[in-house]
Amino acid sequence: LAWQHHAASGERWQTATGEQRPLTLADGTQVLLNTATEIAIRFTAETRLIELLRGEILVTSAPDTQPAPRPLVVATADGSARPIGTRFTVRRAAGDTATLVAVFAGSVEVEGRGGRRIIDSGQHILFGPDGLGPGAANSAAESAWANGMIVARAMRLADLIAELDRYRPGLLRCHPAVADLRVSGTFPALDTESSLALLTASFPLRVSYRTRYWASVEAAE
Repeated sequence: LAWQHHAASGERWQTATGEQRPLTLADGTQVLLNTATEIAIRFTAETRLIELLRGEILVTSAPDTQPAPRPLVVATADGSARPIGTRFTVRRAAGDTATLVAVFAGSVEVEGRGGRRIIDSGQHILFGPDGLGPGAANSAAESAWANGMIVARAMRLADLIAELDRYRPGLLRCHPAVADLRVSGTFPALDTESSLALLTASFPLRVSYRTRYWASVEAAE
């Protein structure tokens, strides 16, 4: 239960809104931090710990070269993920009520309230206060952010705007009248103005600006 009681300590790394940052850790593990993300890294004689304090990371794990190999653990407020030679993402962003782990190579042992489970390549799982959810197949959307994109497939407009808002300083909101509009397409996450321009060119929408940093997506008049 160390993930429940461990206070965040160690080397801190973070990204600003709209920023992504790659890191290579001392053991060769590669970590890509997504927008508005903060992690704490602490390597000891027993473990290699990455704490996701907020945001989203893509981890490509490396084998430990110590005589007694130490496990690599990614911990959040909801539990932990222990990779077994793998590439995976972990998300616990602002506003999220649970942790999402998606595996793209190898497998990951997830532990949270209610037990533990092995998640294999091509699957993801959501876990939080209510325990471990059912496993499900990955979609292209879950790794698209690593390439600076958001992939929408019949996504509610309100959900797409909420994703874009993570990458944009200030406030970006969706008017309730168009919240349930279903949207498909690929949108540049790191260039939200271009994404909004794509939306207004493809759908009967407009963007209303109260200030440079306060915008709302509404039905076109």
